[in-house]
Order: sequence, then structure tokens, then C-alpha cells
Amino acid sequence: FPSHDNYGEAFNIGTGKATSLNEVVRIAKKAFDIKEEPKFNDKLPYITWYSNPRKSREVLGFKPTMELAEWIQKQAMNGQ
Repeated sequence: FPSHDNYGEAFNIGTGKATSLNEVVRIAKKAFDIKEEPKFNDKLPYITWYSNPRKSREVLGFKPTMELAEWIQKQAMNGQ
């Protein structure tokens, strides 16, 4: 568990599964019923992000319980 030894350190929370910005936008548009199209510069939609949850798993015992799409949908349903 966290201790004073890792106070202030960053921990990635996620599944470790790569997700493009286009995919995040598609999921969010559907979950929040957004009609507008996003405006990106030329390269941004093709950038792919992923978290490396190894440190969170080892130090915090973190284990993802849902995929990104499910989490976004849950936030939309909760009015977050």
C-alpha cells in the first residue's frame, strides 16, 4: 500500500490497453449523446495512449474492474 516512501509519485490507473483519441471521442459521444464533431489538428486523432498499470498493481494492488468504454458510460449515467 502507499507509504511515505512513495508520497507524491504518479500512478497510472487503467487497463494497459491502447486506445486512440478517436476511440475515446467515439465512446464519449455515444455515452453523453454529443452530436458535434471534434476539431483536431492533423496528427492528434491518430495518437494512441495507454496506461502502464504495473506500478499501480505492484504498489497499490490495483486491478482494473472495467474497460474504458464501460467506465465512460457509467460516468454518463451518473451525471459525472
